[in-house]
Amino acid sequence: MAAVSQVATRGTPATVMIPRVAAPLRQELLGHIRAAISAGEYKPGERLVERVLCERYGVSRTVVREALRHLEAEGLVTIVPNRGPVVTVLSRQDVEGLFEVRAAMEALAAERFAERATPAERAELAASCDAVEAAYSTEEPESWINAKDAYYDVLLKGAHNDLIRSTIVGIHSRIQVMRGRSLSAPGRREASLAEIREITRLAVAGKAAEAAKAARRHVEDAERVAFAQSAELAPSNTSEG
Repeated sequence: MAAVSQVATRGTPATVMIPRVAAPLRQELLGHIRAAISAGEYKPGERLVERVLCERYGVSRTVVREALRHLEAEGLVTIVPNRGPVVTVLSRQDVEGLFEVRAAMEALAAERFAERATPAERAELAASCDAVEAAYSTEEPESWINAKDAYYDVLLKGAHNDLIRSTIVGIHSRIQVMRGRSLSAPGRREASLAEIREITRLAVAGKAAEAAKAARRHVEDAERVAFAQSAELAPSNTSEG
């Protein structure tokens, strides 16, 4: 059954009925909530009310609670005493640290891909780069993030290092909002695509050191734009903002 969407009016979030498919409902719900946080529909510090989530996504409270626990483990949600689950508020120091590690890990992933990827994985990376271009041509933040995540899935698979993979996936989850804001900035999608194409070209060609440098530049540019787009970062570590 296809997903049923209802256009939001007067600031009310759209109703998104999640289809009953083979994948667990929790995974479907996780994707929708991550995308909503990335798009700014749920702001840092905003409460995530179980009843509202149940009504919006057409799932049970049990599924919502499972999803919220998973998002808490990822760092996207914080359980605040007397308030319940809220969208995590990251301090500037938090985000700087995450981007620092992300830059190092993505550079290493690109380097290892250039050294270790099979011919089939190299062809797959080039194809996933084309998919990013197609997604960026839309005005759908969820599509941007999904295509970029799919690109990283291929890059990380070809790097053949599970620790690099788990570290990068965890970081991407924690800075999901920043990634969406960065790509929303004027001209950023075009610049991002050019950077991804350069990473792809170098990694596919087996130019390990150059691919690592290109991957690091990509993250550093994304960080610069994300900070310029995000005024709500807390000045110091906090759970509530």
